[in-house]
Amino acid sequence: MKTSTNTYEARRSMKTHHHEARKWRPVRGRRRIRSLHLTSVSITDEWFCSHVPKLPLLEDLRLIHCDKLKCVKISSPYLRTLHCVQCDELVELKVDAPNLHYLLYSGDVISLSLNALSLSKVDVRLSCRDTDTQWYLKYVDFLAKLHRFSEVLNLHISTNEDVMVPRELRQILPSPLSSVKHLNLRLLGEPINFSVKKLLDGLLWISPHTKSISIDYHDFNKTYLKFEFSYKKQLNCKEETISCCKSLPVSCWQHCIEKVNVEKKETHDLKGANIFEKIDLLCSVRGS
Repeated sequence: MKTSTNTYEARRSMKTHHHEARKWRPVRGRRRIRSLHLTSVSITDEWFCSHVPKLPLLEDLRLIHCDKLKCVKISSPYLRTLHCVQCDELVELKVDAPNLHYLLYSGDVISLSLNALSLSKVDVRLSCRDTDTQWYLKYVDFLAKLHRFSEVLNLHISTNEDVMVPRELRQILPSPLSSVKHLNLRLLGEPINFSVKKLLDGLLWISPHTKSISIDYHDFNKTYLKFEFSYKKQLNCKEETISCCKSLPVSCWQHCIEKVNVEKKETHDLKGANIFEKIDLLCSVRGS
């Protein structure tokens, strides 16, 4: 265990039994602590609520494999970085941090309450257990809590099928990320056979009118695709009477996109009729 006026770390030692939180006490000068990293420490919600608020200058908080935490509530005017990684029992995260710039969350979908007007970058690494209808409803609600804040979302998920909200739910739910300008997807597992057009359809429903989408996955080789979108003027887009748009909370991206710049080793500008069929031909993906 290391202590200083600026950093306090508590980690489970490979030479001792699991660290007990009731024996863990910040040292003298704790009010000046700016960085707190807790890794594999058996702290409870009560312990967290009792000790963390006593660190008024805290800027960097990292909770990693703290498996007894169930509901984490953080209110801090100076907090700039928050990591919450694989705290397996966590079901709720409440953050009131007006100066938070970066959020990393890794785990299954949880209830999220967020007040972070300065948030500029979010990394979400989802480990999906059962992707049934209830999971997708929670997934959409989780993403929706981010829409007023960050313009950049890095989304890490197991497969292309997990990230795509079923079409029947897209017909009745509003798109969750209407303010995100750059959506970056990384598929952690091997891709299942899929159409890039269908994957873009799912991603553009999540984040309609985004400026760019990147897709990073491992096929036989590491593959990186980037799409930059140019849209028709909003007025013209709204004036079009397309029957498939009428039932959707947000107008269909197919009829609003004017041009797509595709980066796959080389750069391609695609526009005109059947633009997304052209993307499918250019970026065909086959799983193993």
